[in-house]
Amino acid sequence: MVCTESPDAIAGAAEALAPGGALCLYAPPAPGEALGIEGWTVFSRELRVTASWSAGPADMRTALALLRRGQIRADELITARFPLDETGAALAAQREGRALKAVVMP
Repeated sequence: MVCTESPDAIAGAAEALAPGGALCLYAPPAPGEALGIEGWTVFSRELRVTASWSAGPADMRTALALLRRGQIRADELITARFPLDETGAALAAQREGRALKAVVMP
């Protein structure tokens, strides 16, 4: 997962993948800017490139206001907490349906 719009970071992440690996772009470059990955790299190494969208700034402000007013009870959504060194277990718990929302704590 790449969380920066930097084409160099995106290219570096693609190079770090094993053949057949998946690259998820969380913050791609602005419209009209280069992605940083050559089409041949994606094709010849059979990489999967996808994107993920969370929310824009206005959506985040609205969500934060709902949380602050107590209109959303976020604690009820968190069903598991893991220490940082158990991040893999947290991801597995969500994948396997053992946790609705797993939180990794530092």
